[in-house]
Amino acid sequence: MACWSFVALSALAALIFLMSNSTAASSGHLIGSASYFENSAGLKIGAPVSLEGLTVGSVTGMRIVPDRKLTPVEVTMAHQ
Repeated sequence: MACWSFVALSALAALIFLMSNSTAASSGHLIGSASYFENSAGLKIGAPVSLEGLTVGSVTGMRIVPDRKLTPVEVTMAHQ
């Protein structure tokens, strides 16, 4: 019975570890996202992306999306 409990706890621990954000940062994988803005004045590809004062990634691309009238600039970012 103790053997099955150990296996179950090990599987649970592995699932929690795989689902946490720490695995993305420690394994080196980047997570991408896009945001839309009114303009991109002064923004460059490679510029750092900050969240609450901490650098969390960088700008990977920018493009104009004509169908979006109020916020036509799509900025894609890679998060570490």
